[in-house]
Amino acid sequence: MFEVNEKVVYGVVGVCEIEQIGRPPIKGIDKDYYFLQPVYDTKGIIYSPVENNKVMIRSIIGKDTCIKLIDRAKNCKKDEALNEKIHPSRYDEMVKSQDVIQLMHLVRALFNIKNDRAKELRRMKSADNRMLATARKLLYGEIAAAMNEDYTAMSEQMDNYLSVL
Repeated sequence: MFEVNEKVVYGVVGVCEIEQIGRPPIKGIDKDYYFLQPVYDTKGIIYSPVENNKVMIRSIIGKDTCIKLIDRAKNCKKDEALNEKIHPSRYDEMVKSQDVIQLMHLVRALFNIKNDRAKELRRMKSADNRMLATARKLLYGEIAAAMNEDYTAMSEQMDNYLSVL
């Protein structure tokens, strides 16, 4: 069970802070719920059952893991695993996995597609563009939260590393 004020990764929403644990103001609900406030989105509170088997929720990664991820991103050009092509049918699976390595691989692969299409003076497919935005938000948001850094600055830094040709 998570604690109040703890930061967690919730589904494909990304990093959320647990504001409260209790019964939401909805009739007929008699179980405890997490009141989740998305960190990088102010649209409102998400109510998630404490006993939830449908949407994945986990603690954010630690600072040490982030440092290793950032180092890996810096050297992504030489990292064969991060430069493997990914079939579009795996995109959703990779995003839903909440695995930061898979997310980094997906971001790198989509940046490679974007760069290849730019060389041909063509734009990236809109589905690929949306998936890149989602994967970036999840990966960079978690790293920024774990490192206690600004999301925009972390996004720029990680983009510089992962988008290199």
